[in-house]
Amino acid sequence: MRYIFIILLFIPQISFSWNFNNAFESYGDIGQVIMPLSVLYISISEEDYKGSLQFSESFAFAQTSTLLIKNIIKEKRPDGGKQSFPSGHTMSAFTSAAFIDQRYNKPYKYWYYGAAVLVGISRITSRRHYTHDVVAGALIGIYSNKIFTQKINKTNLSITPYMDKNFYALTINYRY
Repeated sequence: MRYIFIILLFIPQISFSWNFNNAFESYGDIGQVIMPLSVLYISISEEDYKGSLQFSESFAFAQTSTLLIKNIIKEKRPDGGKQSFPSGHTMSAFTSAAFIDQRYNKPYKYWYYGAAVLVGISRITSRRHYTHDVVAGALIGIYSNKIFTQKINKTNLSITPYMDKNFYALTINYRY
């Protein structure tokens, strides 16, 4: 019941179909959904419920900002469609990558950033967005995490004193 809000948050993003003529475009469509869902999976599997909430807040802010800007600016797409600026697909992908970077700082953040860049490129090559649309979507995704996401508080160093009748010790543990 707790995660119904999180699921509802992603329903507007689930609007893709596989295009056999342009598999790279389909990659971008699927990436915009899979990346945020995988981030939620990571945070929940690590039992980081505070992180799940922070990601949801960041994503909701980025999604709302993107939709507001699209409705205010109403720039035409390269293929003639409406609401080009900024790219929602790229915003979704970069919100996910920036959360992994900001919250956990794990080495696989580079894979997330690489996948996000490919989502952005897929939007340009499929003629759905201009380059500035993709850059704006990426910046919205990154900066929404700067507002809502805090680094997880896991210390790498612990010092534990031990005292017995005739024995005193200090244990130092360092996690890497």
